[in-house]
Amino acid sequence: MKRFIVVIFTVLLGLALVGCSTSATKTRSSGTEVPVKITVGSSTKTYEVVKGSTLLALVKNKLHANETKGFINSIDGLASNPTKKLYLMFKVNGQLSNVGAADVKLKDGDHIEFYLSKY
Repeated sequence: MKRFIVVIFTVLLGLALVGCSTSATKTRSSGTEVPVKITVGSSTKTYEVVKGSTLLALVKNKLHANETKGFINSIDGLASNPTKKLYLMFKVNGQLSNVGAADVKLKDGDHIEFYLSKY
């Protein structure tokens, strides 16, 4: 009887360990980090980000951007000035973005450029 209980316990422990290792592997493979270049004014830096994460999450977490309702108002000292009709804009890989930062999914090698523009 003791031997039977030990065998059952060993099998259950093995199944528990296999289940844990499988979910950990899935988490790591979906969290692949990729390099993304960010230019703010004249300064360019490369950041490692999780592939598919949003530009808004990156600038809020790593560049301490100030945003209101998804619109980035300032980032690393570059700030919109509504009085002068200057607003913070950004390009993704050289193209003016037609979606907000919350909708830009980052990919390997993306280059994001933030700049002020009259609007």
